Amino acid sequence: MMEKIDRSVAPRINDLQAMQLPAVTRKHLPNGVELVILNHGQQPVNRLTVVWGAGNADLDNPATLRLLCQTVMEGTSRYNGGEIAEILEYNGAWMRMESGPHTTLLTLHSLNHTASEVFPLAADIVTDATYPDESFNRIRSKQAAALEIDMRKVANKAVLLGNKMLYGESAPMARVILPSDILSVSAEDVRLVHRRLLKDVVPTIYLAGAVTPELEAYVADVFGHIRFGEGDDAVGRKIVAQPRHGISRSCWDVAPESMQTAVRMIIPSLERLHPDYEQLRFTVFVLGGYFGSRLMSNIREDKGYTYGISASLSASPEGGRVTITCQTDKSHTEDVLAEIDHEIRRLASEPVGEAELEVVKHTLMSGLTALLDSPFTIMDYHQQIDSMQLPVDYYARQMAELQRFDAASAMEMTNKYLREAPRLTALAGVPIENIAVR
Repeated sequence: MMEKIDRSVAPRINDLQAMQLPAVTRKHLPNGVELVILNHGQQPVNRLTVVWGAGNADLDNPATLRLLCQTVMEGTSRYNGGEIAEILEYNGAWMRMESGPHTTLLTLHSLNHTASEVFPLAADIVTDATYPDESFNRIRSKQAAALEIDMRKVANKAVLLGNKMLYGESAPMARVILPSDILSVSAEDVRLVHRRLLKDVVPTIYLAGAVTPELEAYVADVFGHIRFGEGDDAVGRKIVAQPRHGISRSCWDVAPESMQTAVRMIIPSLERLHPDYEQLRFTVFVLGGYFGSRLMSNIREDKGYTYGISASLSASPEGGRVTITCQTDKSHTEDVLAEIDHEIRRLASEPVGEAELEVVKHTLMSGLTALLDSPFTIMDYHQQIDSMQLPVDYYARQMAELQRFDAASAMEMTNKYLREAPRLTALAGVPIENIAVR
């Protein structure tokens, strides 16, 4: 007889228990490439990621790498772009190339039983991409046109202005790619960067999924004989630490026709390995990291000034920063800034209530647990550990830090790192003084 469920009674909520991050194995191939393997999961699928430790901020012209990522699969000596797309589609695989400030990644998702068809294709693209002129010119024009549209958006204007304020006008992390920069790049420029980055920089290869011994051996065979790192002009990392900021300041990127103001407030903050980093991250989460956060409850739900507002703490090799972002009607710009300041000061002076703290900790724990959802999210975390040079037990440390987070920690972190810290406020839209009083 089936048990009758009383749906008028809410199910009991149990605390999530601390969990462990599955470990990876590491091997070195004959050519010096490190192969990182995570055998995890039941489905016969895998993800291969080739990671080079150089990216947009490391090149003199980042527009070249942007075009490389968009055109690298347009042809090799053996296949044209259409044939590459057909091979991937026929074998249930997909591949993309992307870049960050200090990394470039080639990612290939495939079925285990078709790996023999698509892994050599990925290796072929790495070693022998041709960037045919016709395809290259077509994609270059589309990229320039798309960039021109994106640059008109106030949100993007605020991002670019904020980067200049945080890093300095001439810093690699603050460079702006213009449509004219895209159009000035030639296919030969991209071929040169392909050699200097994809071939002259020794990558790390990450293989995740249901990794069988045969699949592991096949990856080693396909990629272990590529001659990486033999050139003398390899792209190297250019880390320029963000300068110290002693005072708060605001800057505008004027967009006279915009009805919205994009607000991007940056508070220079802690490096990733600072002992207070995680406690501060949890505090910023209380402020604006989830839908029921302080900023959302006040500025969106109560005041109706914006559709959404968020706050986060992040770090790169250049340094750490708290970032608060939203868009608002131009008439509410001053109000939004005032309410952000109000919520920071309230968090510094009033203890977080038990009910709110419980929601925050459950949400944060759920997020950490979600990292274990699939072999690919687990491997993403291992890639982050490697990229940021974090301790191998960093996941366990995060769990332990969350267990000890409380109302006193939130007040302490706010007073130490948020309340009186210099704020760099990038605003894009109609300047406040130009807005008619209603």
